[in-house]
Amino acid sequence: RASVAADSVFSYLAIFADDIADVVLYAYGKVPTKDLDSFVKVKKWIEKQSDVKYLAIGLVFKELEQGENWYTLAMKRISGVRQRLTHYEDTIEFSGTRNCEDEAWSLTAFLCGPVGSGLPRLKSELVSIIKDIFLSLFGWLDQVYEVTTTEMKSQNTLDDSDWQRELHHTRFSVLHCLPTESCTYPDEYMYLPLLVE
Repeated sequence: RASVAADSVFSYLAIFADDIADVVLYAYGKVPTKDLDSFVKVKKWIEKQSDVKYLAIGLVFKELEQGENWYTLAMKRISGVRQRLTHYEDTIEFSGTRNCEDEAWSLTAFLCGPVGSGLPRLKSELVSIIKDIFLSLFGWLDQVYEVTTTEMKSQNTLDDSDWQRELHHTRFSVLHCLPTESCTYPDEYMYLPLLVE
């Protein structure tokens, strides 16, 4: 069950990324088509645009190719966790300890490449990687929000009176385990790793 839960985080993230791509297209007056039906396809399309109206969103997407961020950690071809779990038969290695029967289990999880693949075990514990992915994603989404709302206002499809951004949550945690390398999972653990406080 733990492997399915861990794997599902990245499957849902991919679906969410595709939805973000659709929102970006709508903000620029485009409708998703078969040629633009995934995050990667939209990302490539935006990077190829020469019209000045795509400059700001192009820079936001270009950041995803620089350094370590949610996209490179989760989605990048060959090295992203989702790619490794979905396409390269990697496994998640779990280990758990507890001192007595009344104590909750302390669990660690690492992503391991298939035997003989040459892909190494990731250096960071998987929950720490998930935390880094979501922290980076939230920052990147703030940039997408700013650029797309500016674009919609310039098209007169959105004005300040129609749209009020409200932050209901200012702090996010992943499975009650920041900032340690190991994590204690409560008995009521659910598939979704993101808990809003």
